[in-house]
Amino acid sequence: MATRVLQRVQGALESTAGTFANATRKLYGAEITHERTIASIRPDYLDGTYNQSRAVYEGVETNAFSITGPFAFDQSVFWLSAGVGSATAVGTAAPYVWTFTAASTADTTRPFSLEYAWADGGAGIPASFRVPGNKVNTFTINWVKDDAVTFEAGIVSFKGMTQGTALSATPADTVERHAVGVNTTVYIDGTANAIGTTVDSNVAVASLAITNGFNTRYGLDGTYAGAALDRTAKTEAVLTLTRHFQNDNELDAWEDKSLRRVRIVTTGPTLGGGTYEMTMDFFGVIDEISQADVDGSVAQEITLRPFVDGTVTTIPFSIVVKNNAATIS
Repeated sequence: MATRVLQRVQGALESTAGTFANATRKLYGAEITHERTIASIRPDYLDGTYNQSRAVYEGVETNAFSITGPFAFDQSVFWLSAGVGSATAVGTAAPYVWTFTAASTADTTRPFSLEYAWADGGAGIPASFRVPGNKVNTFTINWVKDDAVTFEAGIVSFKGMTQGTALSATPADTVERHAVGVNTTVYIDGTANAIGTTVDSNVAVASLAITNGFNTRYGLDGTYAGAALDRTAKTEAVLTLTRHFQNDNELDAWEDKSLRRVRIVTTGPTLGGGTYEMTMDFFGVIDEISQADVDGSVAQEITLRPFVDGTVTTIPFSIVVKNNAATIS
C-alpha cells in the first residue's frame, strides 16, 4: 500500500534531452499528479461477425505531470529554467541574481528527468517510476496577500516511463525560503514613467500564466515514444490582476489600448548583504476587463497580454530571482 503523504518526487536537469539523469534534488510540491497513456492499436476487418478486437497491440505512450506548491526562492530557478529559459547566476556570494527572460528566436528551456516513489510502497510496488525528456509547457505564478505565493507547472514528456528497482539517488532535503503575499508590492506605470515607479496598492490578486506550445514529434523509429519536443507556437503570456475599483486608471488604459508596465516584487528574509527576492516585469496592453467581487467590494478583473514593438519594449516579460543558489542541476 502507498499513501499520498509519503510520496517523494525528485529530478535533475538533462545534458541530453530524453536521456535519464540521476536525481540531484528533491522537488517539492503540495499536489503532484502523473497522467500516463498507452494507446491500444486494434486491427479489425470484416469477418462475418459483430465481434471486435481479435488482436491488440501497444501503441504510443505519453506522459504528463502537474505539480503545484509554494514558490521557494532557491528551488524556483529549477522550474523557471525549464519553463522560461536557461539562466546563470550572477554574483560571487549570496544573494545570487538569476534573470529569466522570454524566448525570442530560440528555445532555451531546459529538459529534465523526473522520478517518484512512495516510502511505504512495500515489495508489491516498484521502487521508483522514471520519466526522462520533460519540459514545462505551462507555468503559472499566483500572488494572494494572505497566502504563500504559489506556482503551477504543467509538464510534458516525449519519452516513456520505466520502473526502477531502486531510486537513482537520494538527494538530501534542502532548507527553502518561500515568497509570501504579505511581502509583495505591485507597481503599474504607463509610458510616462519607468517600470517600478508607481505603487498600486489596489491590486488584491495577481496571476502570470505562461504557455510554451510544445508538441511531441513522432517518427517511424521502432519505438513507442516520441523523437523530441518541438516548440511550435509563440509563447502565450497572460497577466491577470484583480484590482479594487478605486479609480478609472486601468479603465482608461483599456479604452486607449495604451502600454502598461507592471512590476510585482516579493521580498524575503535577509540573505548575505541583501534579501531573497523575486521580481516579475510585464509589458502589455489590457485585453479584457470584467467586474469582480473581493470580500463584497467591487473590483475589476484585468487581463493583460504582451506588447513588444522592438523599440519601447523588446521583451514581453522577465522574472528575476535573488537567492542562495549559485548553480542549478
